[in-house]
Amino acid sequence: MTAPQTENAVPEKKTWSIGTLVYDRKALTILFVLLLIGDLVWALRARTLGPIAQLLLKNHGSSDFFNALMLSSIPTAMGMLMGPVIGYKSDRYRSKWGRRIPFIMISTPITFVGMIGMAASKYLAGLLQSFCPSMTLDVAALWILSITWIIFEVGVLVSAGVFNALINDVVPHSLLGRFFGLFRIVSLLVGAGFTYWFFGYAEAHHEVVFAVVAVVYAIGITAMCIFVKEGEYPPVEQGGPGRRSNFAIAFEYLKKCSSSPFYWLMFSLIIVMGFVWMPSGTFIALYAKKLGISMDYYGKIVSYSYMTSMILAYPLGMWVDKFHPLRCCAVVTGIYTVMTFWAGFGVHDQTSFAIALYLQNIIAGAYWTVSSPLQMRLFPRSQFAQYGIVGGTLSSILHILAYPLLGKLLDASGHKYEYAFFAASALGAVTLVLWVLFYRKFNEYGGLKNYKAPEF
Repeated sequence: MTAPQTENAVPEKKTWSIGTLVYDRKALTILFVLLLIGDLVWALRARTLGPIAQLLLKNHGSSDFFNALMLSSIPTAMGMLMGPVIGYKSDRYRSKWGRRIPFIMISTPITFVGMIGMAASKYLAGLLQSFCPSMTLDVAALWILSITWIIFEVGVLVSAGVFNALINDVVPHSLLGRFFGLFRIVSLLVGAGFTYWFFGYAEAHHEVVFAVVAVVYAIGITAMCIFVKEGEYPPVEQGGPGRRSNFAIAFEYLKKCSSSPFYWLMFSLIIVMGFVWMPSGTFIALYAKKLGISMDYYGKIVSYSYMTSMILAYPLGMWVDKFHPLRCCAVVTGIYTVMTFWAGFGVHDQTSFAIALYLQNIIAGAYWTVSSPLQMRLFPRSQFAQYGIVGGTLSSILHILAYPLLGKLLDASGHKYEYAFFAASALGAVTLVLWVLFYRKFNEYGGLKNYKAPEF
């Protein structure tokens, strides 16, 4: 028999919690809006500057090898050196602002300076040439773009891993799939708008693009850092401070963690799966130019794919919350493996290129949506950033080697960019094999319903 409700009884509000943070619907909405503002400007930076920088370097005479070295291998090498220290320090940092936000705040002015430097690259190149008259203007421009890009990447590297760790600390894990679905919608909206209306003009007016993105990025990230609040964290275990450097501690942890067969399989899967989407995506704009496709047409196809991905993003987030990101990643990777194998043979004119570009972006976009919560569902929450940098360090080593190698092969082949599609398809096949091996181990640690990550 049910007890009668009293006249003054108030229905209990639905709440969501993570750690010491508890949200009602209103507080959760405010959190999502603030983080989405941060993601909005993050997406604006990520979806606009990379392709423009690639085209600018090419216009000043850079090779595919140099492009891959500058835009991928050097930033990755820096990440390999900086990542272990940032992850280790961030997990153990305690302040009234939290353990993640201070790192994001410190990185923001560095990123801003790098972007402003690229905006002023034409002026700075002329200044450099006046001091070194034997240097051509193209060489001077390559020096300026390279230096300012590295400064920019330092800021991005500091904030990138910590930003995901902040989400892991403040967003209830039962909502991660839908949350990242919303993230994808914001990101794709930015990408669609930029590529449709501005990409065709961005190469010629890169100064304005870099300067506007720099200002908007600085304002948006600062606002997010001021208003998002982290919870309380358990005290840090003390382990003989002063006797070892942060590098020594971090790499000792890397050695311990990567000695586990379970984590070796996990890291191998995550790393190779992350590589699947890069070969064709890295050189796709240059492929368009080789086929004589205008950047305006290219930008419009990309924008259509972004708009399609935007429609799919939230349903994909719900799919991930229901079926687990590990299973969803396997499905999407399998589809991409087949598509890129076709594209390697099937692209030969503007129409076939447009179909391949459209499908590539939609499927890759689906992957980035469904994989976003993957590490948060696999790594221990208490040391998320530190576990993340283990995989990041291993991935960095492969990035440093793989991208210049691919660029060198494309240079030697006479810029046959269809080879990049074949590379993506081969990596997809390897990923599916690794997925089967890892899934068996995953089930040994509780599987989909009772998984508990082993810790060191």
